Amino acid sequence: MSNNPITQSAFKNVKKRAKSIRKDQKIKHMEALDIAAHEAGYQDFREFEKAFSSPASLIINQAYVSDLLSKIIKSEYVQRAIREGLRMIPELSNSEKHFWDAFSEGIQPNGKLHSNHYKIFAFGMDKESLKKEGYQLISSDEMEDRVTGYLAIAIAHFFRSIAACIEDRREEHAPFNTYMSDWIDSCNLIPEEDEAYRTLVNSFPINDNVRMLPGSTTWGSVAGDNYEGRKPTRDTHSVH
Repeated sequence: MSNNPITQSAFKNVKKRAKSIRKDQKIKHMEALDIAAHEAGYQDFREFEKAFSSPASLIINQAYVSDLLSKIIKSEYVQRAIREGLRMIPELSNSEKHFWDAFSEGIQPNGKLHSNHYKIFAFGMDKESLKKEGYQLISSDEMEDRVTGYLAIAIAHFFRSIAACIEDRREEHAPFNTYMSDWIDSCNLIPEEDEAYRTLVNSFPINDNVRMLPGSTTWGSVAGDNYEGRKPTRDTHSVH
């Protein structure tokens, strides 16, 4: 790995070089990024991006996000909505399990989720209240609060996206981790100078196949050639 400092200009030059490689060699965007990063002295683009980003003090892993989801599912308003959903569609059992299955596995072709599950995902979670709480948290001075706030908003958007997927009779939807990687860039909600941004992009690396259009929070659209990848994190002070 190169020991040279990575400037904002150097980062942009590698991305520009990757765009040229992709066009010349007709390969995937991520493959071109890896080649360009290797030319700059790094094993691959993720190593290059990691070296460019300042280290973050908070590590977001599956357990952290699962704990947040567990608190949401066990909240009074979600439990009340689930009970109401079961009253309307009593043939559905284990409603909480549907949330967890979608969260960890998404929707797979020929899977078990069907049209009746739409009501669970559409009405089984008070997404607007969750988003409101998330927006309050992202105004906090504490970085951990802001990270939790962004995750809460993303979880609300995720289950709305799941409901839309079922309603549209699409047979595929990503699990939350994959969705979150696309969401960070597509919704463009997190200021890149925020330390929470560095924490989240380090925890949810960019996907090889981006499936969310810029400005959208619904997964399943192909971004196409106009997508240039994740914006770089700025070199601000390190978090201790």
